[in-house]
Formats: sequence, C-alpha cells, structure tokens
Amino acid sequence: MVDNKNLINMECYNTWSKQQLVKRINELEKLIKNLKDMERSLIEKNKFLQEISMYDCLTKVYNYRTIMRIIENQTKYSKDREEVFSILMIDIDDFKSINDKFGHVFGDEILVKICNEINKNVRKDDYVGRYGGEEFIVIFNNTKLDEAVTIAERIRKSIEGLEILPYLKVTISGGVKEYKNESCREIIESADDFLYRAKRAGKNRICY
Repeated sequence: MVDNKNLINMECYNTWSKQQLVKRINELEKLIKNLKDMERSLIEKNKFLQEISMYDCLTKVYNYRTIMRIIENQTKYSKDREEVFSILMIDIDDFKSINDKFGHVFGDEILVKICNEINKNVRKDDYVGRYGGEEFIVIFNNTKLDEAVTIAERIRKSIEGLEILPYLKVTISGGVKEYKNESCREIIESADDFLYRAKRAGKNRICY
C-alpha cells in the first residue's frame, strides 16, 4: 500500500512534472516563433538584396547588368527557336542642359517621370532597363519591327506630352532594331546607330 506521505510526494512530483512540461512547451513555442521570425526576416532581406542587385535604385527599372543579361538570353532563345524580338534604345534629349540649369535632383525627377511613362506604354511581357545615365533600353518580346516602332512612337509622344514645367519641354530620341541573328553587342550597336541618327535628324524622333 502507498502511505499518505508517499501519495502526497507523488502528487507533488506529478504537479511539478506538468509545470515543467508546460514550461518546456512554452519555451519551444517561443523558440519556434523566433525561428519563424528570423526566417521571415532573412527572406525579406534576400528579396531586398535581389531587388537592389537587379533594379536601378532611382528609376526602379532593370539596371545595366540585368538588362544586358536579358538581351543575351533573348538572343540565344530567339536563335534556338527562330523567334523574333526588337529593342528600343532611348536617350533623353538635351538632358545635360536640364541638369546644368535645374540641378541633379530635378534631373533625377525627370528620369523617374520618363521611366513611368515608358512603363505605362509597354506591355507586361516587355522589359525596361537603364542602360546608363539618361539612356534606356526596351526589349519588345515576340515583336517585329513595325509593331516595335508603333510602341516606340507611343512612348515618344507620351513623354513629349508630359507637363513638367510651363517653359520646359522634355523629349526623347530613339532607335529601334529587330533581331536578325545578331549577337547581343551587335543588336545594341545597331539600335544605338539608329538612335544617333535620330539625334542628328533633329531629335524628338524614332529612327529604324
């Protein structure tokens, strides 16, 4: 038989054991919560790092490295599958004069506005990237030259119609090139040639 003293001791031990178990469970739940919070934080940090490594910090379009990688992949993909795409090289007309007259902060605002207009006029499958300074590239997926020129003209007119200052008109020049089995460098050089042909012809126009 179990005497009263032993019974009390057993009950006390069982109570203590339950308390310890509850304590351990609470500690484990807290640890699991902390681990989940750390995981969520790491995911958010990795996402942030990925974004800043892919996108231009100011304009939020793809940066130079990313847009070049996309063009390289696009040329390989289109060559393998015999598909077509076109690119548009854009340069803001007289941007240096705008920077010199109004300052770089105002110039940055112009760059953001320009990119917003470009994004408004492209399709969801197209890519927009900052090539450098005030130059941008648009990649038109599965798009022949005539359709790419139509979209490029829409972008040009949209930017020309921006109301920035009553006495300031911002325009762009652009060069469009359809992929014809060139390398990444060759198609960019061709589009760049058309861009500067537009500059020489008086600016605020698209050449192809």
